[in-house]
Amino acid sequence: MPTEILRVEDLHVEYRSDNGVVCALNGMNFSLFRGEIAAVVGESGCGKTSMMDAIMGVLPNGGRVTGGRVLLLDDSGDEEQMPEFIDLLTASPEKQAEIRGKIGVVFQDSVTALNPMLTAGEHLVEVVRSARGCSRAEAEKRAMELLSLVEVDNPAARFRECSHQFSGGLRQRIVIAMTLAKDPRILIADECTSSLDVTVQAEILDLLCDLRDRCNLSIIYITHDFGIVSRICDKVTVVYGGRVCGRGTPEDLFYRNAHPYAKGLVDSLPSFFGTNQRLTPFPGQFTEFSGTPKGCALYTRCPRALDKCKENLPDETEISPGHYVACFNLYK
Repeated sequence: MPTEILRVEDLHVEYRSDNGVVCALNGMNFSLFRGEIAAVVGESGCGKTSMMDAIMGVLPNGGRVTGGRVLLLDDSGDEEQMPEFIDLLTASPEKQAEIRGKIGVVFQDSVTALNPMLTAGEHLVEVVRSARGCSRAEAEKRAMELLSLVEVDNPAARFRECSHQFSGGLRQRIVIAMTLAKDPRILIADECTSSLDVTVQAEILDLLCDLRDRCNLSIIYITHDFGIVSRICDKVTVVYGGRVCGRGTPEDLFYRNAHPYAKGLVDSLPSFFGTNQRLTPFPGQFTEFSGTPKGCALYTRCPRALDKCKENLPDETEISPGHYVACFNLYK
């Protein structure tokens, strides 16, 4: 049986500002198993990045977790000791730092992740020495191995060059190498290919799949791009208003979808078969929610809304093996 390594349970996150309180996550649930690539999709503002920030403990000023748990499997003990889940929200600061070190993040903008005054080698050596406490010579050797691992051409030359000399794809490979320097078990990729052209994007996606197998990684891929979902992901979670609308395989999303929002997202995609059919946009616009909404966050936009949707939240229902949907009025 696959091993679950990350579980987010009923997570609530809010942001406080001079204008009031905004609910970002309203009972978010998510799970990740060893060796899988799990996509998280939804409109901007739906809560994807807030979930990632809560997992990493890096919510911005004004953000705070108000409920729920973030459980990470801790298998750092000896071989005879059974691994156990640690709640990252209640663990000691020392334990949090230790176990969160096993989660790496690759962000969208590789330009801001690198110092243009430092060489690729200096970036990598600094991270390796911080992670391993080794000598500079050992760190340089490991840095060269990491450059080869992420398939950088001529790593010896790139080691001595600065980031402003690199293309966007090469910069992203350097950032991925820096993330792998700490030997993570989980990699969170937050729109990490959206700023790249299509050819380079495909190369980075292939690299992530290869690293998943070679480094025994589990990957959370946060994206708006359904092409990426269909290409590399084992399962997908659709999020709206800080809650899960549906989750299942990419095939469930594209061909067996029953939730109005998830189905609307797929229906709004252009046809792959070159037909002249007009696109069907999902009605309305996403708006932030002040306080905690009582009912379904989609109520004002949903073409299948019922009266009870305004005051009640639907539970997730398994409509086929591994395919869960949260809605009172599903498409049949």
